[in-house]
Amino acid sequence: MMNGTIKGIVIRATDYREKDKIINVFTPRGIVPFVVKGVRTPGAKLKNLSSIMVCADFNYQCGRSGNILSGGEIIESFYPCWVDAKKYASVMICLETIEKFFTREEDTHDEFICFIKTMAEIAYGDEPIKRVLYFCLKCAERIGCDYSYFEENDPSAYHVMSSVYNEVETDSFNEKELFSALKSFFLFCKNEFGFSVHSVREAEKLFFAL
Repeated sequence: MMNGTIKGIVIRATDYREKDKIINVFTPRGIVPFVVKGVRTPGAKLKNLSSIMVCADFNYQCGRSGNILSGGEIIESFYPCWVDAKKYASVMICLETIEKFFTREEDTHDEFICFIKTMAEIAYGDEPIKRVLYFCLKCAERIGCDYSYFEENDPSAYHVMSSVYNEVETDSFNEKELFSALKSFFLFCKNEFGFSVHSVREAEKLFFAL
């Protein structure tokens, strides 16, 4: 059985069998699943490593049945995202976006670095939707999608996307303008690639009390 360590952020945690969990971890080499044995029992030592949003160095054993989490060291838990509903909803959009855009076993080093930065900016900044939009636009590059489509089809969304992507500090947008551009982006993804990011709708309800 081979041992290894990899840095990543937990993007999904699912109950598995009677006492275990499967966590999906976004890493520099794509989405890597780990089985966390016995983590749903009282006092389980790996419980803190198996929560979404946790960034850690994950230690694992690789066997015939897959990767078994054996330990690790937490780097960051992004606590503000757990206690601020808008930040939490913003992170959920990012996590679902990763699951839609990326697969297992691919080089995602640049996107992983971008995601860590995005998580920190959401957690400790005051413009979560702006950071989400930036991250989603960066992810879209991976599949050959860029915001130039909107220049003719949705000029207002294009202006927002272009400013956010290029980090034009002189431009300022309110949450409704940013969210409108984000919705336009995901509508395009649905029409072109056939997938929806349902957490966008849930976040919209929260941000604007719909």
